[in-house]
Amino acid sequence: MELEYNISLPAQGYLRYLGEAICRTYGLFEPEVEALDDTRIHAVKSVLYVAIERAGMEAERSNSVQQMLRELLFLMNSRADPVWSEKQEALRILRELQNRFFPA
Repeated sequence: MELEYNISLPAQGYLRYLGEAICRTYGLFEPEVEALDDTRIHAVKSVLYVAIERAGMEAERSNSVQQMLRELLFLMNSRADPVWSEKQEALRILRELQNRFFPA
């Protein structure tokens, strides 16, 4: 019996792989499923590995963004009238964030 789960997820990003991993893994542990073939088990493991890798990449990106935002906050708090180099650093961080998340 082939089980289907309809999860509405974005086409990109790790959530797509997470949803696929959840659906396929549920399919292996449903009470109606008595015997599993090696091919199906291998397919589910492959999706789980991809989901793990994609989630790790997303976490790294998130940490990078978090660090940039902390730097901006530091630059904002460090001086009421920042020096030229601090302004340039803040502008560099802002451009990087904008290009990464809001490309033109």
